[in-house]
Amino acid sequence: MSAGGPAEPSAGRATPLRRFLGDIAVLVLASIATLLFAEIALRALGFPPSPTRPDRTLGYRWRPHASYRWKGEGASSGRTNADGWVDAEHPRRKLPGTTRILMCGDSYVEGLHVPLDSTFHRRLERTLNARPGGRYEVIAMGVSGSGTTQEYLTYRNFGAPKQPDVVAV
Repeated sequence: MSAGGPAEPSAGRATPLRRFLGDIAVLVLASIATLLFAEIALRALGFPPSPTRPDRTLGYRWRPHASYRWKGEGASSGRTNADGWVDAEHPRRKLPGTTRILMCGDSYVEGLHVPLDSTFHRRLERTLNARPGGRYEVIAMGVSGSGTTQEYLTYRNFGAPKQPDVVAV
């Protein structure tokens, strides 16, 4: 120790700042490990990640190819299509000679209460295609809780590019 000067910290002893930063690092690593363990445990117990995602236009939408299982009133399970709708896959471009009908709506169009093949839009497509004289494609874009504004925005942002001949709300 020099005369009149502060004492040097001895080698091997941490300063308060280093000790604080070390404690923060341990806290962060422990939090990450805990969250990772919780994620693995929840998935192992059968809790998948959310099949929906936030959407600036509609509030929320289904993720593309997301698995879903509805256990409320009625029951259904399946996967959303590549565009994130509870519907069959549809080509981006309308095939020549095809009449496209777009259904925009709420939970009735979304159709989670019944299996996909039993929804009104799938049944309508089968019925129309059973008649001679043309090919029909019925596209469903439904989100539970939608109102008229969301249905219009669904048409404008997601439905119009599908080139529908008829739009039903």
